[in-house]
Amino acid sequence: MLRRICTLVLHTLFGCAIFLTSTSVIASCEKTVTERVVGKGYFASPSEYDKAYQAAINNAISKAVKPHVPPGFTSLVSSRMQSTTKDDGSAEYQQKVKAAFFESARGLTKGVRPLSDQIVKEAGLYFVNVDTEVIVCLVERSDQNFELAFGDFKYVTGDPSEKLRMIMLRTFPEVPRTEKKLQHAQRAYSDISITGQVAELSSRPFITEKKSNSGSFDLFSSSKPDREYVYQTVPSDRSEFNEVTAKVRLQARFVATHKVVQTSLSLSRDVPVTGVKDWRMLRQREANLLIEKAINASNKFLGKKLKTAVQETDLF
Repeated sequence: MLRRICTLVLHTLFGCAIFLTSTSVIASCEKTVTERVVGKGYFASPSEYDKAYQAAINNAISKAVKPHVPPGFTSLVSSRMQSTTKDDGSAEYQQKVKAAFFESARGLTKGVRPLSDQIVKEAGLYFVNVDTEVIVCLVERSDQNFELAFGDFKYVTGDPSEKLRMIMLRTFPEVPRTEKKLQHAQRAYSDISITGQVAELSSRPFITEKKSNSGSFDLFSSSKPDREYVYQTVPSDRSEFNEVTAKVRLQARFVATHKVVQTSLSLSRDVPVTGVKDWRMLRQREANLLIEKAINASNKFLGKKLKTAVQETDLF
């Protein structure tokens, strides 16, 4: 109520100070430290005062938390905003990302108590300065978990594939000190963003000498028969194959520090097409299976690398 009264008399600009006694309890923790800081928010008209006041509280929380977390915390919001501008420049989405940042900061506080506020005018702008007491949780580094969100998985054409993204998400291994989120990385707050791409997908027909065991041969044998990649017809003593190759790239990006961990993997499979009428459909089916297998294997490799990176990287 006092703040509302102050809003009605903003034309006085100075001397309007309000004392609040309520404390907002946000998190529970054993070790804490109390910081007293002044947050600042600006406004152009009386109707914007409440938003400016909340912005000042958010600013105070950030200032209070900053000394008690690794330096990368201060770059978290700017890095998120930069990535947002590239993917989705809408003001609405940027506000959601900013709100998620302050939600993370509040998660490190046990209590927030505004003590007083004052309206001042600086360089033609109106500001509300809020003197705030913030109880900050001292969290052990080993107790902090990284939130993983999965972004686009692009097909070889460059188009995002939700099917491949879900395969990536579903088969990604459990990594210590991490928590997987189902939401898309562009629409959810995360500490690590994981993306993927089918970098290459190719097929080469070839023929080779038939064997007695139905024309197949051991791919891992040291005495594989010679292959002919250039031919016009398939002789009766030859079998026809399609050599399908898929290359998959995965990348994990730490939002706050811009650290990148990545892996790249190529897999090939020889698909017998002798006597097959619709060999194009067969080849596409085999290519899809090969891509899924490559994603699964790449996930395992990236998971191992990420396990080491998480141990060496501060959360913020």
